[in-house]
Amino acid sequence: MLSITSGSTGNLKRHLKTQHPTVSVSRKQQQQQQRKRSRSPSVDEPPASNETSQQNQPHSLDCSPVASPACIGVSPGNSDTASNSLQSPASPATAPQFQSPPSRFVGVLRPIAISKKRSIDIQLLKMICKEYHPFSIVDDEEFKTFVRLLNHHYHLPSCETLTDSLLPSVYNEMLVKVKAELSDAQAVCITCDGWTNINNISCYALTAHYIDKATQPRSCFVDCSEFSARHTSANIASWMNEVLETFSIRFKICAVVTDDAADMKAAAADLNLRHIACFARGLNAMVKEAMSSSINELVDKAKGLVQYFTQSSSALAKLHEVQTSLNKDHLELQQDVPTSWNSTYDMLERLVETREPIVLTLALLGSKEHFIFEAHEWEAADHSVKLLAVFNDVTKEISSETNVSLSKTSILSRIMSRKVAQYLESNPAIPDSVCKLGKQLAEGLSKRFGNRESNEMISQCIILDPRFKKEGFGDEAKYRLAYQALVGKVRVSVERQVAESNHQAASQGQSSSPHSVWGKFDASLNHLQARQDPMSEAVVEIDNYIKEAHLPRTSDPFHWWELRKFTYPNLYSVVVKRLCIPANSVPCERIFSKAGQVCAEKRSRLTSDNMKTILFVNNNLHLV
Repeated sequence: MLSITSGSTGNLKRHLKTQHPTVSVSRKQQQQQQRKRSRSPSVDEPPASNETSQQNQPHSLDCSPVASPACIGVSPGNSDTASNSLQSPASPATAPQFQSPPSRFVGVLRPIAISKKRSIDIQLLKMICKEYHPFSIVDDEEFKTFVRLLNHHYHLPSCETLTDSLLPSVYNEMLVKVKAELSDAQAVCITCDGWTNINNISCYALTAHYIDKATQPRSCFVDCSEFSARHTSANIASWMNEVLETFSIRFKICAVVTDDAADMKAAAADLNLRHIACFARGLNAMVKEAMSSSINELVDKAKGLVQYFTQSSSALAKLHEVQTSLNKDHLELQQDVPTSWNSTYDMLERLVETREPIVLTLALLGSKEHFIFEAHEWEAADHSVKLLAVFNDVTKEISSETNVSLSKTSILSRIMSRKVAQYLESNPAIPDSVCKLGKQLAEGLSKRFGNRESNEMISQCIILDPRFKKEGFGDEAKYRLAYQALVGKVRVSVERQVAESNHQAASQGQSSSPHSVWGKFDASLNHLQARQDPMSEAVVEIDNYIKEAHLPRTSDPFHWWELRKFTYPNLYSVVVKRLCIPANSVPCERIFSKAGQVCAEKRSRLTSDNMKTILFVNNNLHLV
């Protein structure tokens, strides 16, 4: 029962009309519905007992008064039926005829709010873009059923609505946020690279890297567009300039990080931008070149051996059986990838680890294939893996680095050179092919990375990294040159601050009378500020920074600078232009890895513009 304290049923009627529109409010409507829904029991059929009626009929809200016989379709002449029907309101026998079923009060379908539907639509779009689903997933019957079970009020948008309306809307909202982020950055470094998709369409991608106001490294996807022109330096420079102008960061670029290709370097020069060669790509090319000229035959044999086990199910089953009998783990053999040198390292390392089970399996199978390793070849593979281990560690570290990485490259190149020399010296009896590999690696390191400290941006990045400073240099002379160049940079910042201070003081002096209380004092202070030596101030600030204790190598340099950006304000202005530079163009390569999943077989007809929009949403979700 529902009590009415105000003495009126008006509030109750309004509640029923707004919340339960299917419930009849007037007595006349109830009577008409009751005549259609119920009839008096026949003479031949015995009436149901009170207990059965109570069990079978659900309880419901009854807002109507006790009905008359005419209301329930009972003739006045039928006194027996009327006497059984006209009982007290509390009688269970009459309750079922006047109570409405619960379905009339609950389960009424109400449309979902527009704002709620849009938020669900946007999340659906983000899921499609982030997880590389095709837009046609909304037409899949099983997916429709799944969504309907979660929320039967929500209706999925069509594929056309997603691509033609929702995707451009989300892209434009995100574009505004990315532009706002980049407009607040003091300096921006970009990475750029090219790629060809599954439809043989050439594309170029560009990513931006900067330090925000809280001294935290930030990255964002900028563009990935179809590039139908010839891949000349002029065309690449024109495309890059157009993208930079679109995002209004043309004059904020402090460096461009690409591979060491001549057209990329020339494009950066055409735009008067400083170029940094990708460390990871250079290391990959150098090691591949050394391996191809020394242990190429060994690598080819290893490929054949791995291919034998991957193509023969019986041989692979026998290998697993032997591994079990020897209490060895079931390590799967790995095939190399032509574009990545460390995949070749992983292949050789896995073969060396499973040498005993492989040799025993081949003996049990009686295989006499050309790719079966001899004893000296197993020895060469073992030495090659040990020699290349440091290169594998450096490749993984520099590719996964999300902190300051450019300052590490010079130190890491010296570490690799030292490790190669130590291994060759401590193992004089190694196979000739491995000895040749070591010499090729040493020469390649010296040729590609031996002069990195002469690069002004790299050397300044080393000094400004509180983990390294002077200790990051292997040559005292190169450190002194980098120190003098940094003093010149800081001096420019000091001069700019002095000029702004003098201009502000002059403005204040013009507004105040020279005979005022503070007139003489302000004049003397302005005279002292004008006599400051920017060079001396720059040297003092840098020396004080150098004298501070070194930060542990595993600590965060950005957090250190956030705590001291007001202690060394002029140095900090250089920090945001140097420590934002990544050591490699891996961010662009990751864009292409994602683009390969976007332009998969189910999306082979995806247009270049839609691919660009999807990648933009996919890579910039962290900014939302």
